[in-house]
Amino acid sequence: MNSMKIHWICAEITHYHAYFFNALSADCEIDLTVHFEKEFHGRHPWKKRPELRFKYYMLDLRWGLDPTLFRLALDGSNRFVIAGWHRPFLILLALWLTVLRRDFLFWSDVPDPSKRRSIAKRMIRSIVSRFFFRAAKNLMSTGEPGLKAFAAMGAPPGKLVAFPYFAEITPYDPSWKEISAGEPVTIVSLGALTIEHKGQDVAVEALGRLKDLIGPGRFRYYIGGTGQDFERLKILVDKHGIRDDVEFLGWLEIDEVTALLQRSHMMLHPARWEPFGVAVLEAMVNGVVVLGSAGTCAVLDRIQHGVNGFIHEVGDAAAIMEQLTIVIHDRERLHKMGCAARKTAEKWPASRGVEIVKSAFSG
Repeated sequence: MNSMKIHWICAEITHYHAYFFNALSADCEIDLTVHFEKEFHGRHPWKKRPELRFKYYMLDLRWGLDPTLFRLALDGSNRFVIAGWHRPFLILLALWLTVLRRDFLFWSDVPDPSKRRSIAKRMIRSIVSRFFFRAAKNLMSTGEPGLKAFAAMGAPPGKLVAFPYFAEITPYDPSWKEISAGEPVTIVSLGALTIEHKGQDVAVEALGRLKDLIGPGRFRYYIGGTGQDFERLKILVDKHGIRDDVEFLGWLEIDEVTALLQRSHMMLHPARWEPFGVAVLEAMVNGVVVLGSAGTCAVLDRIQHGVNGFIHEVGDAAAIMEQLTIVIHDRERLHKMGCAARKTAEKWPASRGVEIVKSAFSG
């Protein structure tokens, strides 16, 4: 049996992309080549690069497009996955594949419904999206929130395929995280320090309220990441009286993130808008109870409120404080929810994503 030759156009190399592409490439029915627009994003200063066990090619976009992709499309045995419509060359490639009557899948994060666009940009976006919705064999987006957004934009329901990000599910037993009533709980937030995006100011406010309610020494809050709002967050930490309870960890490598999560009990992820949120998946893999916003699509996709985590409305510090209070006072429930988070994570191995891609092409 001939292998399915897939050419996947991807914006950049990341650890979670590498994890999935390694799994996809390892399938005996797949012959994968990934075409990256760039190597690494500047906001991800990784020292340890992911292992890439698949064929890949760095696109040469100095002139706006790389003719390699267009030549590959001439071979009818090649299939394509186009990730996004953010660059003109992706639209041109989709047009070329349509002219040649080639199969391709379209994949995207969840579109931001609140993003303000000019009338001209809205018109262009509408035209482009309708074209992709009509031309692609199937439309993949990151979980149920993405599918709902696509449907609202006019995508045919029969083409919609849930295809989220995937986090590596390493062997781990979260049962050791049982803690005594007097032991402080460990809380973590991970991500770029950009308040308008990640909403760390809401987390800090909630923890300040929590400390006022239950007293000092009941929690320890670790903030991992770098970004433009570091100094602003330090000021907010002082303002809300939790300076002695907070530690800024700076940039963390992947193994450091895992080590931190494995000694943490809860994650605060109060993003104002997050088109997915891989940090949520990584937390759940490591038995961490996520308290995430309804603006985080991974939260909407994976969290069962009160079962394996909690969901709060964007900007609602009072709700976060109440949720924290529940599990800080009920350590048995905290433990059970962490184990439930791990069980949810185990339902989404990379192998499931491999089968989704194969089915999307063959269906």
